[in-house]
Amino acid sequence: PELYSLVSEYDERTSIPIMGVSPDIFQLLMLTVYGGEIPEDKKSLEVLKPLISAADRFGCTNSKLLAEQDLVSSNSINIDNVAELLLFADGTNCALIKETATAYFLSNAKDVRKTDGYVKLRESPHVLEELLFNAAEANDKRPASPDLDERDPKRLCVSALRSELNDKGLDVDGSREMLVSRLEEANAAEAAAAAEAAENANNDGKLS
Repeated sequence: PELYSLVSEYDERTSIPIMGVSPDIFQLLMLTVYGGEIPEDKKSLEVLKPLISAADRFGCTNSKLLAEQDLVSSNSINIDNVAELLLFADGTNCALIKETATAYFLSNAKDVRKTDGYVKLRESPHVLEELLFNAAEANDKRPASPDLDERDPKRLCVSALRSELNDKGLDVDGSREMLVSRLEEANAAEAAAAAEAAENANNDGKLS
């Protein structure tokens, strides 16, 4: 949407100024927008982070998710950068990066707290609160209740949430909280529609 609004103001003979993104990153963004894959030699944090930022800024969801998946798959998350990646993921609503970085952080918290990135992380109270919440859940060793629904959106990982939303034709971009809320609303709407259909069928049966 943002990309379209940017170019729609100019005719085809006018050069369009693109501010805040390097030519190389914008070229790579266009490649992914038109269905291209990110080249192997571009799958580094130095490239993928600005690509994600550009895709997020211009509303290029598929490009953003592609770059996000490549970043997670690149195994680039380490002690020195995980705190900053948590902040980056929070700022760009990259739920998969945040989920992966959170798990890494919790497994290496003692070492991460010694890094410069953690100093920056401490300036974000809500991210720290999320980490504490996840740490508390990870330390809760009680067996899951048999009454809990394994398909409850709150219990699904980010990939599963996105898969469910995609199957329903819904937006798969956003923070984990946004994905959960979106899926819960869709499930509630489907349940209400099914209940209404069942009630109508029951009423039709009584009339006949």
